[in-house]
Amino acid sequence: MPGATAPPNVRVMALFFWGRSGTVFLHSLFDGHPEVLTFPATRLNSFHNRQWPDIANALTCEEMARKFIDWNPSCFDGRRDRWHEGLSDLGPTRDTPLFVDADRFTAALLARLPEVRPAAIARRDFFIAAHFAYAEARGESLERKRVILYHLHSPEAYSGISAALDDFPDMVAVGTVRDPVRSLASYMRKNRDVARAWGQEDRASYGKMVRTGGFNFVYRHQLTGWSELFDRVKMPRYVVRLEDLHDRPREVMQRLSVWLGLSWNECLLTSTFNGLAHWGDQMAVKRQNGFSGEHTRYAADKTHAALDALDRYVLSGLAARFSEAHGYGRASWHARALAPLLLHVPTKLEREAFRTARGSNDIAAAARQVLARYAYTYRHLVRQLLPGAIRRHLPLPKALSPGLRPPPEN
Repeated sequence: MPGATAPPNVRVMALFFWGRSGTVFLHSLFDGHPEVLTFPATRLNSFHNRQWPDIANALTCEEMARKFIDWNPSCFDGRRDRWHEGLSDLGPTRDTPLFVDADRFTAALLARLPEVRPAAIARRDFFIAAHFAYAEARGESLERKRVILYHLHSPEAYSGISAALDDFPDMVAVGTVRDPVRSLASYMRKNRDVARAWGQEDRASYGKMVRTGGFNFVYRHQLTGWSELFDRVKMPRYVVRLEDLHDRPREVMQRLSVWLGLSWNECLLTSTFNGLAHWGDQMAVKRQNGFSGEHTRYAADKTHAALDALDRYVLSGLAARFSEAHGYGRASWHARALAPLLLHVPTKLEREAFRTARGSNDIAAAARQVLARYAYTYRHLVRQLLPGAIRRHLPLPKALSPGLRPPPEN
């Protein structure tokens, strides 16, 4: 039978990415911390905007638990990891899938839900109870658990973030960043490779990604990141540079743990999920367990498949404020001055889209995407000139540019 709710003094730390910048790796370093409650990787990022409306419609508490498990299958069986987050091949020899007993989780969850009808269970109470139940099902001690690491992931999922803040108004944010050129090129490559793995042929080449919006999805995010979000939400935040995390892990994690109010634990220097060595996502150029500065600074020519010299030059001008604010150096004055003009030159991938177009429909689709890039890039430039008091009142852009469709079921 349902019992008492979880302790009300749980604090929530949200995790966000700006470009492809190692959020899952940072997340894995908190696995097993005696004060932290979390689910592995990014699977819960849709809880507030997509999962809860379905779970809340359940007729029984047992059905609520079942729906939650159905939404997050890879958190219980790593073999069902459709997002290539490395949950199917954990451990020292990369042959052990993540496993948490779903029946044990269900029993622990039901014991923590309040004694009311499912329709009367608050979203906040269910969210907290699920985290305690998962830790219990893992066999962790619950005695010191007081901080939830909530991997919200995308800072552009505004409705879900707003709902999470309704439940946890004191939520704090930790964000990861990376050199913008490497970040954008890596994100493009991952989206292309994932599209190939999922059989989404309309995104399986860079040219096709331009015509169907995949390029704009990544490029716009690299310009915007979480700036639109934090113009409107005064959430305390801490930024971790991926390069620093790999170069000076102990220093970075000690500073972060102090900011979060967590006691130091050596597990913060070990990349695991559910206690098993994590080797990074399966779409990484080179998978590894642990830290390596070389991992974040692969040869510059690795960026050339997605970005040519002019693309990189223009991006350096457009991302000048980001780079300076996050310690990536100051863009040259001429890159900053010329970027608003040179952005009109079709990028390498846009030229590829036109070159490989098959008929007028493809050409028209590519042209629409190029015009859309102009529009949001100029919005980005104008926004940067406005004071914060005005920026926060600008209409939000559409929540997300078209991205990859959900993966097929296993």
